[in-house]
Amino acid sequence: MDGREHYGFVVASSLLPLLGVVAAVALLWQRAVGPSDLVAFAVMYLVAGIGVSAGYHRLLAHRSFRTGRGVRIALAAAGAMAGQGPPLVWVAHHRRHHTPRAAPARPRAACSPRARSPGSLGCSPS
Repeated sequence: MDGREHYGFVVASSLLPLLGVVAAVALLWQRAVGPSDLVAFAVMYLVAGIGVSAGYHRLLAHRSFRTGRGVRIALAAAGAMAGQGPPLVWVAHHRRHHTPRAAPARPRAACSPRARSPGSLGCSPS
């Protein structure tokens, strides 16, 4: 999975469940969904969000803080509940996202000063 596919997967896995829950709540309110279900959804959404932001992002990808093995496992499991892929893949893509990339060298065309003037269409090959 390349970076673009992973990004699409993360966006879809973040938005589609939320939209599905909103539709289900609207259609099934007081028949199959009640206030306790909304509380459970909010708690699990919060746990998954903390798992991704604190676990995957800060702890595993950037190593911003140190913690014990149990907390590391709990945060990784909470991040996995968010449906954004396994921790190893998420961290690898995120670290690649932060690596500096060298700008590709632009070939300089041999242009006359007139070809670079405003209104011209650029350099023509000689």
